[in-house]
Amino acid sequence: MSNSISTTSATAESTVKVHRYHGYGDIEIKSNDGVILRDDSWRLAKASQVFANMLEIASPVTSETLVSSKRRLNDSSTPINIDYTSEVISHFLDLADQTDPAPPPSTYENSKLL
Repeated sequence: MSNSISTTSATAESTVKVHRYHGYGDIEIKSNDGVILRDDSWRLAKASQVFANMLEIASPVTSETLVSSKRRLNDSSTPINIDYTSEVISHFLDLADQTDPAPPPSTYENSKLL
């Protein structure tokens, strides 16, 4: 069973594969197998220092604004490209979205990549 669904973008003629579970959020991640996965930036920032630093850089703070770690989809037309399969990224997002993370069922090889 495939973890993605195909949709046609209103702004593009090409078909985009969107992950069937990770299809909503203000951050888009594109896997090396061409699947778009979405999640909430605040969850990623809490789960990963790499994402926290990246989102901090993407949201500069000035003396007139409040601190914000949000990077909305309409702020950027391109997703974050990550050189892992959608299956591996999905496992990471599954862990990031849990209060008390436990490793999801996976193969040994995919678990090593996390």
